[in-house]
Amino acid sequence: MRDDRLENWYLNLSDFQAFDDIKSLDLTDNSIAGFVENKGNVRFSWQRKLEGLVLSDNQLTNDIISFLSGFHHLKSLDLSYNELEGSLDISEFGDLEKLEHLELDGSFNIGNKFFESIGALTSLKVLSLSSCGIKGSLPIAGWIKLKKLEEFDISNNELEGQLGLSFINMTSLRKLDFSNNSFTGNFASSLATLTSLIFLAISLNKFPGNFPNWLLENNTKIVSLDLGNCSFTGHFRLPSHVNPYLGTIIASYNMIIGQLPSNISTIFPNLEHLEMSANAMNGSLPPLFGQNLWTLDLSDNNFSGEMPRNISVHVSLLEILKLSNNKLVGSVCPTLVNLKILRELFLDGNSFSSSIPSCLFNASFLLVMDISNNHFVGKLPNDGIRNLSNLQALSIARNHLEGSISTEIIEQRSLKYLDLSRNDLSESIPSFAHSKVRYVLLNNNRFSGFATTMFNRSLPLIMLDLSNNNITGKI
Repeated sequence: MRDDRLENWYLNLSDFQAFDDIKSLDLTDNSIAGFVENKGNVRFSWQRKLEGLVLSDNQLTNDIISFLSGFHHLKSLDLSYNELEGSLDISEFGDLEKLEHLELDGSFNIGNKFFESIGALTSLKVLSLSSCGIKGSLPIAGWIKLKKLEEFDISNNELEGQLGLSFINMTSLRKLDFSNNSFTGNFASSLATLTSLIFLAISLNKFPGNFPNWLLENNTKIVSLDLGNCSFTGHFRLPSHVNPYLGTIIASYNMIIGQLPSNISTIFPNLEHLEMSANAMNGSLPPLFGQNLWTLDLSDNNFSGEMPRNISVHVSLLEILKLSNNKLVGSVCPTLVNLKILRELFLDGNSFSSSIPSCLFNASFLLVMDISNNHFVGKLPNDGIRNLSNLQALSIARNHLEGSISTEIIEQRSLKYLDLSRNDLSESIPSFAHSKVRYVLLNNNRFSGFATTMFNRSLPLIMLDLSNNNITGKI
């Protein structure tokens, strides 16, 4: 039944009467505002057998809580992104003793009554409260009774203050996410007992103090660790044991100092994502990173020296390489010669020199290349750029390149952004009449003229900067 004024549905559960043996029901994103009561208040057998119910992205209010009290065999319930708000009392769920999985993401300002009563769901293994507008300090909660809880998500809220001993007895936790809040202070006392974690995300909080290397030492099977933007200082140290499970380390936007350990590929042989940008790390880059690496982001540090020569032999699966704004020197080849599935390359803000090497043009899947603000010399590699048929953004600004721009670069079918500013390029600028590029920066060069026909009315151009050249005549 539809409320035509509000464009919402009121679902008649008798429509499901024929499905006596149904165990899982997904009604996501149907604008359901409530349920029509059964005639005679009859409960159908499917409600007694139902184990999984997904009602996310609807218009349900707090009234749904008491309505669900009759679903005695329910194990999984997803009520995320409805219109639940304020004081939710878990006792209204009735006897959902078998409930193991509860998602309430996107609810609004869940109150203390919820936290006080959540301990009644003693079978709960998964609890997700992300983006619920929860404010203030973490309430003293009944979840200390949730001895079976394995996954807990309170990310993207407005919680503040110290964690205290909130999680000290939740030793069954395998996944914990309280990222993007405003927690402060020392969290070691709350997490030190959690040695079974496989996923931990605490980014975007304020935990001044040394980098918590003990997390890697204690959690021998951890798979993913997100510690970004937490105000950590000190050194990043490897554990004393090999961890073949760890796939992701994110520790960007801290104040970590010192070198990246040279044996990182030995201790973490299956590392896939390493992101430690925007720190204060220095020294040379490790010679090896592991053969399964997909993402390497060490930008905005103080790494120096040349790039490891054999890195591409061992990380041929690399798709994203970001080494921007360091103090790297020398040539980038043969370092990158085998990175044939690379999609994003950022080497800007270093001191690489010599001519732009041909190895940069072996990656036919490359979408973004930024090698600006270096010391590259020689001719603009028109032929090599033309081979990158999927390239969408190219920046070689602030180098010492000479020569002209070929029409083929301008007409590259995927290219949307082109920045060749602040070089020594010359001759005439080719026609944009058949180009799909939207942003063109050619300023601060030595161009002297234009093609006969420069533009057409259907050109998608948004920005064109030709300032500080030697151009004469009309466009």
